[in-house]
Amino acid sequence: MTWMSPYYVVLNGNAKSEAGGAGFLAYLAHIRDVEVESPSIESISIVSKFREVFPTDLHGMLPNRDIDFYIDLETDTRPISIPPYHMALAKLIELKAQIQELFDKGFIKPSASSWGAPVLFVKRKEG
Repeated sequence: MTWMSPYYVVLNGNAKSEAGGAGFLAYLAHIRDVEVESPSIESISIVSKFREVFPTDLHGMLPNRDIDFYIDLETDTRPISIPPYHMALAKLIELKAQIQELFDKGFIKPSASSWGAPVLFVKRKEG
């Protein structure tokens, strides 16, 4: 830090403090990497223990079962009309991309139901 010597500046990174000559303004900025990589499958211990249970890629919807599940509705009920959540354009684009990806993989399929559920984005703990 020889370039600071003429200005009589001393930075102490451990104490997160600075000392400068009279009349100098000093700022200490904390800089960190905000890009967080998704954990790999190998880094998750439970997945590593039971690798045969967790496939590397899912292959679409589950096969048809002997019993189909459905919810019986009362005969005189109507869908509740609630306007969709306001969403920024960037989030709307991301939502459409994720829906298309899930549709392409076969995880979801189009519905003709008059009932629906809102979609929310929730940040993961790791970012």
